[in-house]
Amino acid sequence: MSVRKEPLLAILRLEGAIARSKLSPERAIQAVVEHACELTVASGAVLALVDGDTMVYRAAAGASADHVGRRVPRTGSLAGACVDEGVDVKSANAVCVPIVYREEVVGVIEVSSSEPGVLRPVDVTVVDVLADILERSLEHGRLYETMFFDTLHDSVTGLLNRRAFDADLRDFVGRSYSVVLFDVHAKGDDALRAFADMLATYTRDDDRTFRLGGDSLAVLMPETSPNVARTVAKRIAAAARLGKGMTRVRFTVAQSERSDLRSAA
Repeated sequence: MSVRKEPLLAILRLEGAIARSKLSPERAIQAVVEHACELTVASGAVLALVDGDTMVYRAAAGASADHVGRRVPRTGSLAGACVDEGVDVKSANAVCVPIVYREEVVGVIEVSSSEPGVLRPVDVTVVDVLADILERSLEHGRLYETMFFDTLHDSVTGLLNRRAFDADLRDFVGRSYSVVLFDVHAKGDDALRAFADMLATYTRDDDRTFRLGGDSLAVLMPETSPNVARTVAKRIAAAARLGKGMTRVRFTVAQSERSDLRSAA
């Protein structure tokens, strides 16, 4: 079923504004969700991003406007099913459309109605078109960075998080690298942030630093032998033990085999 003229014109104007960078990345994300709500009979709309085992609401409109920042379990949710299946998923009063970036489903646009059975095929078409616009816009770095910074970075240390670590392992398949896995005991967030700063001080610009969760941190070092990685890790550990608030610093070094990394992590 085709989209009516009025929604089509609104969608074309939105796509043009995003392409010409007339909208800030934050506003572009919100505008897509607002169009999903306004151009359909839905009462609410959200853009949810994958963050490990949860879905994070990154933008919202209509009756769902206060849902920004909310997290829902990926398992058992309509959004999670959409991510896992990679296709549109419908329920009695909602529809989810996947957002794909570089062949990976990274999130969904979901529209819902307070009344079951009111969403029409044309409403699904509108959301499909908006998701397609968003996918094309993700190729522009500013929009991608704005959408995914919060879901790829740890809120306490500012380091990359476990989701980013897992993505890097996929991207580095076939390449030479070493990973240092740190197990620390930090007395409070200030000590943990100080350790994160040490990672930045003692590593190179092309090394990648992560907080995997709790007191587990990691450094991925491209084109680096385990011996060199171990030397860097010893320097970091020695410096950390001299700082305040750090009662334990242990580390292991893993080579580039993915199974090796998984077992070590």
